[in-house]
Amino acid sequence: MLIMFSVSALLFFICFTLGKSFFCFLKIEKVLLPTDFIFMGMAVVNTFFTSYSLFFKTDATPVFILLVLCFFILFFLKTGLREFFGGFEKKTALATLPFAFLLCYIAASVPIHYDSGLYHIQAIKWIEQYAIVPGLGNLHGRLAFNPNFFNLSAGFSFSGIFGQPIYAVNVFFGIVYLYFVISTISVFGKNIADNRQSTSDILFLFFLGAFSILYLSARVSYPTPDLAAGLLPFYLFMRYLYSKNENLQISPATIAFFIIISVYILTIKLSSLPILLFPILLSLKYKPAWSRKLFFRTSLTCVLIVLPWLIRNYYLSGYLIFPFPSIDIFNPDWKIPYAAADFEHRSVADWAKMQGKNYMDVEKMSIRQWFPSWFKGISTTWRVLFLLAFSSPIFILIKSLFPSKTSIKGFLLNLKSEIRNPIWLTAFTGTCFWFFTAPDVRFGFPFIIAAGLSFIFFLEKPLSILFDVTRLNFKYDPYIFVGLLFIVQVKQFLFIRHDAVSGIQLVKPLAPDSQTFYRSVDVEGADKNIEYSQNPIEYTIKKLGTFNLSVPIKDDRCYCRPLPCTPYYNDKLILRGESLQEGFKINGTSFGNGKW
Repeated sequence: MLIMFSVSALLFFICFTLGKSFFCFLKIEKVLLPTDFIFMGMAVVNTFFTSYSLFFKTDATPVFILLVLCFFILFFLKTGLREFFGGFEKKTALATLPFAFLLCYIAASVPIHYDSGLYHIQAIKWIEQYAIVPGLGNLHGRLAFNPNFFNLSAGFSFSGIFGQPIYAVNVFFGIVYLYFVISTISVFGKNIADNRQSTSDILFLFFLGAFSILYLSARVSYPTPDLAAGLLPFYLFMRYLYSKNENLQISPATIAFFIIISVYILTIKLSSLPILLFPILLSLKYKPAWSRKLFFRTSLTCVLIVLPWLIRNYYLSGYLIFPFPSIDIFNPDWKIPYAAADFEHRSVADWAKMQGKNYMDVEKMSIRQWFPSWFKGISTTWRVLFLLAFSSPIFILIKSLFPSKTSIKGFLLNLKSEIRNPIWLTAFTGTCFWFFTAPDVRFGFPFIIAAGLSFIFFLEKPLSILFDVTRLNFKYDPYIFVGLLFIVQVKQFLFIRHDAVSGIQLVKPLAPDSQTFYRSVDVEGADKNIEYSQNPIEYTIKKLGTFNLSVPIKDDRCYCRPLPCTPYYNDKLILRGESLQEGFKINGTSFGNGKW
């Protein structure tokens, strides 16, 4: 637990220093919050690691380089530490500490999430031990998915120091996010008595914070990109409400920050694509007067974030964006065959509709055929949110209709005004995009939740009568609010030692789509190839050149098995050279048309 906290503190120092320095360069730091600096720094550090991974293995070396750079920045600026790191609310920071240690305790659990065993851990191991490996996706298609988050996780895992990976990035992210939620609720409370019109905003913030915190504590124990990809959109939504209620100007600088973070979210998870709509809508709503310098620097920053990620896509799979084989530009010898790339794309989308059924059968089904089974398979919580999300246009019509009963023109003007709500329009668009592409709740939960809760915006007057938020004590309530959520959530986690797994009694957690945690003897038992089921996974060994290739038997998870390992053995797989660093290719593939 202390190791988790220490690595999180190191991340905080590096991300905050680089983030604030970057915004000083853009000359927009005065309109931003400390948490903005941290998340911007996270994007900067992640981009550096992604670029570094193109040439070198990502061990502790790049962290040391960034540390030296941070100390140089502090010395060069000649600014006192108290002044440089100022802006944080001391009471809120102290109140966040107990939850921070609790997150660290939860994170010191075994990452039993299925996808972590399937490819998360293996993908991070490849980044730690090798520079970019051409055609790695030929070994296992999921290794070419390339969430940018894996490069950041690899850089701060410190496997070479501790003898096992330390997945602390999600812990760091969670602590910063918790601080922001608590401080934002407190700030809203200071203004609520004088401004009753923010009733809907504070209620939306409370419910959005509740769902995000429940999801947060259920995701910190394994190296999934879902947490950052899901909670960063929440952060942008709440950050916008913060500026609006504090009467802060939605300036070009603020929108520039939203643009950069939205682009960064896209590199973490492609299913977050609709978040790009949010800064566009803000630009249309507030019509900021961009300076040429700020516009150029913002555009350049976005290019620098995306470019190394795209280059990694090219080397891992041979495609610019994987798994979308329709974007077929390059034909290197390590290119994943079209049929295999198409399989990965279709299997993800169709698996999300009907888990456990052959994707080729699901592909032939209409919405009427697969929807009933899909709807029955999700939890009651998600059913309610799903129905609320797709019913949200009805609430817009109701609010637009009643103030203008006799005027069609007034109704249309009201309707236009309500539809332009940037949070609702982004969330509703994201929900539609999610549902018609790959409707697994993990891929679209920030949009579903935000769209599902958006009825709060459109029922301002009724809710202000039902909920007199002026009676809340915002000096203490934010901490009680977060504390109760943690108690409700954590009490349902079952912590046991892995050697007692045969006698396990599962307890279903409260949070939607969450996991039950198991306490491991060490920080990360998976590194010792300990499997967390009653039937340990066995492996067979195949020869790949001079290397031993591990293949799980009756399973498809490699966990921390020594490299190389693949759950799907292909006898046409060969090395491009004599070493693993030179990559993999499929023997006998023709690329005349990108197909077999």
